[in-house]
Amino acid sequence: MEKSLIDVMWVLVTAGLVFVMQPGFACLESGLTRSKNSINVAVKNVTDAMIALILFWLVGFGIMFGISESGIVGTNEFMIPFTESSWNVAFFLFQAMFVATAATIVSGAVAERMKFEAYLVMTAVISALVYPFFGHWAWNGAMTDQYTGWLGQLGFRDFAGSTVVHSIGGWASLAALLLIGPRAGRFNEAGVPRQIPGSNIPLAALGVLLLWFGWFGFNGGSTLGLTERVPMIIVNTFLAGAAGGLSGILMGYIANRKVISVDLIFNGSLAGLVSVTASANVISPLSAVLIGLIAGPVFFSLHRLLLRFRIDDAIDAVPVHLGGGIWGTIAVAIFADYDTLGTGLSFGSQLGVQLLGVAVAGLWTFLIVFTVLWIVNKFLKLRVSAEDEHIGLNVSEHGATTEILDLFMAMDQQAKTGDMSLRVPVEPFTEVGQIANRYNKVMEALEKAIRKTEAIVTTALDGIITFTPDRYEILTVNPGGQAMFKINEQDLAGTSLIRLFDHENAGYKEFNERRAEEVFRKVEETGTPVELVGKRADGSVFPMEVIVTKADLGFESFYTGMFRDITDRKEAEAAILAAKKETDDILYNINEGIFLLNEKFEIGSQHSLALRKIFRRQDLTQMNLLLLFSKLVPAKIYQSIQDYLELMFQLDIDEDIVNNLNPLKQIEVNFEEETGQFTTQYLQFKFSRIYHGARVSHLMTTVSDVTEQVLLARELKASEERTKNQMSLLFNILHIDPQQLKPFVEESDESVRKIKSTLKAAADKAIADDYYLLLTDIYRIVHNIKGNASILDLKFFAESAHELEDMIREVQSKPSIKGEDFITLLFKISELESNIDDIKALVGRLMAYQGVSRSAGGTESPAPAPASERRAPDRQVDLVINQLNDAARKLSAGLNKKVEFNSKQFEASVVPDNQVPLIRDVLIQLMRNSLVHGIESPDERTRAGKPVTGTISVITSVTEEPGYLAIKIRDDGRGLQIEKIRQKAIEMGKWNEGQLRAMPAGQVAKLIFEPGFSTADEVTMDAGRGVGMDLIRKNVTQAGGKISMSSGPGKFCEFTIKLPLKS
Repeated sequence: MEKSLIDVMWVLVTAGLVFVMQPGFACLESGLTRSKNSINVAVKNVTDAMIALILFWLVGFGIMFGISESGIVGTNEFMIPFTESSWNVAFFLFQAMFVATAATIVSGAVAERMKFEAYLVMTAVISALVYPFFGHWAWNGAMTDQYTGWLGQLGFRDFAGSTVVHSIGGWASLAALLLIGPRAGRFNEAGVPRQIPGSNIPLAALGVLLLWFGWFGFNGGSTLGLTERVPMIIVNTFLAGAAGGLSGILMGYIANRKVISVDLIFNGSLAGLVSVTASANVISPLSAVLIGLIAGPVFFSLHRLLLRFRIDDAIDAVPVHLGGGIWGTIAVAIFADYDTLGTGLSFGSQLGVQLLGVAVAGLWTFLIVFTVLWIVNKFLKLRVSAEDEHIGLNVSEHGATTEILDLFMAMDQQAKTGDMSLRVPVEPFTEVGQIANRYNKVMEALEKAIRKTEAIVTTALDGIITFTPDRYEILTVNPGGQAMFKINEQDLAGTSLIRLFDHENAGYKEFNERRAEEVFRKVEETGTPVELVGKRADGSVFPMEVIVTKADLGFESFYTGMFRDITDRKEAEAAILAAKKETDDILYNINEGIFLLNEKFEIGSQHSLALRKIFRRQDLTQMNLLLLFSKLVPAKIYQSIQDYLELMFQLDIDEDIVNNLNPLKQIEVNFEEETGQFTTQYLQFKFSRIYHGARVSHLMTTVSDVTEQVLLARELKASEERTKNQMSLLFNILHIDPQQLKPFVEESDESVRKIKSTLKAAADKAIADDYYLLLTDIYRIVHNIKGNASILDLKFFAESAHELEDMIREVQSKPSIKGEDFITLLFKISELESNIDDIKALVGRLMAYQGVSRSAGGTESPAPAPASERRAPDRQVDLVINQLNDAARKLSAGLNKKVEFNSKQFEASVVPDNQVPLIRDVLIQLMRNSLVHGIESPDERTRAGKPVTGTISVITSVTEEPGYLAIKIRDDGRGLQIEKIRQKAIEMGKWNEGQLRAMPAGQVAKLIFEPGFSTADEVTMDAGRGVGMDLIRKNVTQAGGKISMSSGPGKFCEFTIKLPLKS
């Protein structure tokens, strides 16, 4: 059958891709085996390709693809001359690559132990006999889709060789492994496998990628033409390989406790590629992924099974090619599109014939290879000797020495001779040459070190004596030892070392060889010198320090002792101990904490007893001062302390300047008692630099407990503050009529009690919304108190209430309000209550002494209204009108405005006494509103053609509704500014802008009664909170009354309050 040139070219290209698998196998096997066998592995991969190609041309191709005789064997096409057509040449070349692949699979399995000539015999058997015969049974006639081999005729299908190529190689590998046995050291005596690591994992990774690349030709070329199915076949191949690799990762993750072995990744992907080879042309991409995923567990299970039976497969060729090949062949029946497969068999029949093919391949290959190798083993021996295996097959099989081997031999020669002057040969410009060069430099350094050591021993002032370990017979004595004991080496050599020790030594009355052995053994074990008493030749004794080490030189050993005269050191230690005692006496009796602080901020071992008392702990030595402060002071202060101490250790910064920044001149610390409570103390630290050369080495630190002085100073200051506050309070209220002050005090006192009662009632609530509403109610009460205080010109009291308003707003602004947020508010409320109590006491005294001048105190408040404008205080309501009159003058003066308060039409007789507090609160808020927002400045009024002095009038009238009293308050100011109200509402975002633009003016005006609404540009003591109008509406409504308003732009604003005459 002739093919187009495109098909011929495609088959030639894919044949080249398949041949790339040969170097792929070489890289994989070389990388996963040890370097001493890498050359052998590479040579086998090259040689088996040669043998396979020649034998396949001679006989293999004819057996496999010649005209079939009974479906068993081909009868022609032996040593074909390729004269018929280019297609025959291309087809032969493509199939020859397959037989080379099948043969080379065995190379990796038996690596590192099989003789080279035995391997060549096995390659010949596979290439000329095993592979061609089974290939005939399965593939003969496949090029024409007319299967003539007996397995092919039964319906057995293996697209590109999961069984024909890979299983054949796998079965052959298994037979060889059973005969040849595991590598030395692969299993211990108990059969537990030991990992033999590969020499070059990156090279192995390259091999995997080359095999993957070659597989595109392996499967893509098996169509024997460039058809429309080729892209899908290659995609299926890619997907199965990737899925197999991921499956291998998962197997490693599960089996090895999250440590994923790289060979599982490599071999998992190869198992996926082997598995899809049988069906890549008749499956979907999803099926390819599933086949690859299952290939991972199949490979991993067979890998574990081989290890259990102590079968050593160097690169897992059997699990990958045999396991993957069997699974891939079975997968044809499971995943194939039967229409494309074209066998006409049912699932059961197809599965049966696939299993038959697997069994036939196994029996045929295993029996032939095992038999041939068994015979070969009788004559040639399959396995190298143990010595050759230890040396490595590179040398034993091929005599292929390497630079590294030459280097090791030269190093071994030097080790045997002990000649330090020998140097190993250096091969320039090579990696091993660089190692040799470094080794020579090390030997040069070692030789110099030995010579220096000999020089040191000779010139050392210490005594260095070598002696035998049994009878302590002196061998050698250096000049320092001779001078120390005042005796020469000739007189010491051969005598006992014991003669150099005083008879009373180390606590023993008789220091003999047995005692010396006990002491020397302890010194040798601990490595710690021992102090003994030496004896000179003239009989004098001296303290000495001795350290002994044992040296083993093969079968010979000796001791080396170093003896040091420590007479001077002992005298210095005695002097130091005396000085230390004096220092300890000082540190024990001084009242201040004294210590040295090093650069790590650690407290020195020498510190006064008082320091332990101050810090209330005993373990201060080497304690970090900053760590100590971290538990005693707030984080912000801690950071300042750290910065300051760091500056004190910086030599380039003047000490006096730094000391001016000392945050520890007086610091508050909190010590936790055993009861869990905290005690506050005040400490004072002083630091002075101590220099060591050109750096600051320590800080001399003194610390004093100044708690008593601080508390006394604070008590004096508090007493002065209380006296000052009481005097200020007296001056503030002397100008106020006690008759006006008394109701303010009583109502404020009642308001504070109401706040406390409200807080107590809400103590068990834990919902933020409840807390918010609670705070809103308290806010209104406080705002009312502030307004009343402002009317009476109690500035300090109004300011205190204003601060409480700020605190309430701050709490309300939190995303979530908690019970502890009320603590600071309670402190401020208590402060208000204390002020009220003080005012109450002073009012009582003032009312008892009515003769005291009400103008005392020198207040700078504006003068009260003239007598003609004031009312005789016959009733409480008259006092209210007088308050409003005075407040109008004071507040307008503070706002730089001029105003006249007109109450001529206010009929006090119609006002019920029970409504007076409400009317006062309402009129105060409305009057403040008129002064702040309504009445214009003198300049503005002049430009508008109005009198400079504005007017605020209060009027009572009878309403049309029986039982109600109407009170009006009217100003002749600018009126309600509707557009400003509208714009403010838009800025607040609580209302829809479109609705606000369409809203009638009257409805817009009512927005001033909304909680939190104010047209003021900023919050002041007099405006901006948005509470006053809301408070008016709430109070009037709660009293059963009504409020209305009218306004003329630029002319007036009038509020009308209707209250029931009876509550």
